[in-house]
Amino acid sequence: MSYNWTEHQVSWNIEKVTKAKETCSCLYEELLLELTEELNRYHSINWSSQQYRILIGNWLESFIFILYDRWLGSDSLSFVDSDPWVQPATSFSETNQAHLSDSYNYQLYLQLFHLKSGKQLADIGFPSQLPCSTGYSLEDGPRALVHLHGLYHTFGRWKLARRIYGNSIPHRLSGLATPLLIHKAPPTSVAVDAHWRRRVTDSSVTTFEEAASLLVRAHLPVPFLEAFKSMRESSSTGGPPFLFSSISIQHDIHFKFLAAETHGRTRLLIHQHGGDYGLDAQWTMELFDRSVADVFYTWGWIEDEKTRPLPVPPRLPPRGIFKTPNKVLLTCNNYPRYPYRADYIQMGSQNLTLIEQTIRFVRAIDDLDLEISYYPHDYGWNVQDRFSNAGVYAPTKSQRTENYKLHICNYVGTAWLETLTRDVPTICFYDPEVNLFREKAQAHIDLLTAVGVLHTSPESAAEKVREVHEDPLRWWQTSELQEIRQAFVRQYARLEEGWLDAWHEEFSRIAETTSD
Repeated sequence: MSYNWTEHQVSWNIEKVTKAKETCSCLYEELLLELTEELNRYHSINWSSQQYRILIGNWLESFIFILYDRWLGSDSLSFVDSDPWVQPATSFSETNQAHLSDSYNYQLYLQLFHLKSGKQLADIGFPSQLPCSTGYSLEDGPRALVHLHGLYHTFGRWKLARRIYGNSIPHRLSGLATPLLIHKAPPTSVAVDAHWRRRVTDSSVTTFEEAASLLVRAHLPVPFLEAFKSMRESSSTGGPPFLFSSISIQHDIHFKFLAAETHGRTRLLIHQHGGDYGLDAQWTMELFDRSVADVFYTWGWIEDEKTRPLPVPPRLPPRGIFKTPNKVLLTCNNYPRYPYRADYIQMGSQNLTLIEQTIRFVRAIDDLDLEISYYPHDYGWNVQDRFSNAGVYAPTKSQRTENYKLHICNYVGTAWLETLTRDVPTICFYDPEVNLFREKAQAHIDLLTAVGVLHTSPESAAEKVREVHEDPLRWWQTSELQEIRQAFVRQYARLEEGWLDAWHEEFSRIAETTSD
């Protein structure tokens, strides 16, 4: 395998993402209905399309867009004479890792290139066996209406690990909620049904939709086909009245089987687990979560009859004592080299623009006492080397976020919600050619821009930093800015000390409604 990954990259902007969303969402609904019929026949069951949406929906949605991006870029690549090869994923973690790799994406391009060239995939290669977890068990716990699982926003956060962790929950929720503990079966060898996967690969294609229809079936993860029966048998032990999750419905196949199998007798409660929800126009993860949830809990915003505000624990402790008066923190984001979701973010090669913009920002304030919190995943960008090669240097983060006098973000995701909630002076910049906000949120965005919190260029953000860095609180504590900040936080960032009272009240309401 030999190719330069940048050759094929689509430069995603708002217009292109919008078109991709329209194309891919229509195809998603069509293929979901087709797979519902085909998988029901294969498994000799009669699941609804909503059950399959819960089980395979977010994988299907993401994979269709991945194929769409690679389809657009496959014309610019040349390949050696080799046969395409498919290794279906056996878990979501494997799926998430696969789309990051050059070898996996090379094979996708090769498969699409063959189809575009009028060739067929009848001779596509598959492994004969793959290791896969084929079941799970649920640990018995105290009887309660609501079973909690995947409480992502509590892990590794300030003072929270001991509040909800493992098999313990706050005393105030006892009797109302209990942890849902899933014990996954160790992987066993599963025979891959290459016949089913390649049964229609002798078809010729002329459109992206036709190519995607073939490759979705070829790449369908093993738990949805070969390991389905045993996974479903693990899920047939009943089910609690309510399942509550903040991330499992996206990433945990075992939880998804439980939620799909018990659909109709168990109500699915899903909680927002990060930024962008409610703010970004058509945020993919949010749309999927809301499409499968009976109730979708938010950090303050309301979109429809399904959405209900329910605060979460603060991510940061209160604003600290500034031991180093002028120290500034820049928190950076980073996106994978290969696009994997149709969202208004810096996908693929657009991340190079984000890095370049961030370098411009750092260069503009290089005489200040700046430290950088680099994104924990470099994704092969060699970000720090790029900073160094550009002659830009700042030391890495040396203290807790709340102890910096001024906080800067090169994106508008979760980090700025955390600092706004804790009343830490914050400045963010974003790219208006890439980021698109929801119409309901735009008024808040405009107000935050007017008072200097948000900026549409690194130069504007740097100018504001220079203006306020000597005494950020003088700017930050003005009545106008505080009124705007508080209104925004109430709508989009309810990370509150009183979250446990709100949870107790909500779960009590659920119990009363159920008893009626």
